[in-house]
Amino acid sequence: MDRVHLRFRQVHLDFHTSAVCEDVGADFDPQVFAETVKMGHVNSMTIFAKCHHGFSYYPTTVGTMHPHLSFDLMGQQIEALHSIGVRAPIYVSLMWDDLAGERPGDRDLSQLPGRWLFLRYLFPSSQLLTLGPGENAPGRGSSGR
Repeated sequence: MDRVHLRFRQVHLDFHTSAVCEDVGADFDPQVFAETVKMGHVNSMTIFAKCHHGFSYYPTTVGTMHPHLSFDLMGQQIEALHSIGVRAPIYVSLMWDDLAGERPGDRDLSQLPGRWLFLRYLFPSSQLLTLGPGENAPGRGSSGR
């Protein structure tokens, strides 16, 4: 089996864009994007497929493309990166999805009086975590709120 070697300069292109953001990607230029990445000597960039707002950044029949995106941004980013030899793994937010939380019967987060419920469905035990005011999730510090 061939061993996969990690790239030296990896970037996670964080792209959580809410529905209130208009003209998403309107000024995107694949050539300028590729030139900028090349200038930074980046050789792997994680591209967003779906963010925690629940929006996809490519045309999809199973999800919801961002309402203010009019083209396949993810696809164009991947093509631009591959054209200069840069790896482009994709990111999909699984644990948090605002759109899923808004659909009836699809909730993984809900509020009870004074407490939040989080269904941790990525784990085989499907644990239920509840947080009250001033409590922090395990492994998390205080949010300062």
